[in-house]
Amino acid sequence: MENVYNEISTLGKCVDILSGLDSKIIKSLCDRILLKISMTNDDVLFDDKENYKLAKALYVNEDDARSLSLTLKSLFLTAAGLGMRSQHFLNSLEYIANMPEEAKQTIYSSYDTHFQNLITKLKKDCVFPSRLEDVSWQLNVTLTQSGMKRVKVPKVNMSFHTNELDTADSCMNLEMDEEKLIEFFKVLDTVQRNMDALSQ
Repeated sequence: MENVYNEISTLGKCVDILSGLDSKIIKSLCDRILLKISMTNDDVLFDDKENYKLAKALYVNEDDARSLSLTLKSLFLTAAGLGMRSQHFLNSLEYIANMPEEAKQTIYSSYDTHFQNLITKLKKDCVFPSRLEDVSWQLNVTLTQSGMKRVKVPKVNMSFHTNELDTADSCMNLEMDEEKLIEFFKVLDTVQRNMDALSQ
């Protein structure tokens, strides 16, 4: 209960600070936070020197400056982690009591600009397993010369399509000769037998 009270108290303090800031300063701060999130893996958003400069720019003490930047970071990461599109994020800001409309619109604008980079960053940092949607295949035959004979060398091209829409990871293409294809079937057979054993 005490933790909840502290979080509400911190959020209220941040709203108070945001209420006294020009929208250009809020936009600059939010953009900077979002860029930091996208570019680093550090838990510390701003080091002591950066936080000191931020506090001076915002005309607040260093503890309040750190609380504000960490609260905004938490807000952005929570929204992105829930997969909130920009409009849903804006709607969620309506539930923060006493936050000025201009501040909400400015925070929303920054989130909207950096949304895709934020999602990409989270996917790199977290394990979101892709789901196989479809498999397609095609046989190719090449002719090679072996002594006086022409030899046909068949290969299969297999494409594994995943649910990763609009990314380079949405399709994996593999080429296998007969030997590799047999090895692949053996692996699949082992997997199938294990799955069957678990389902009994």
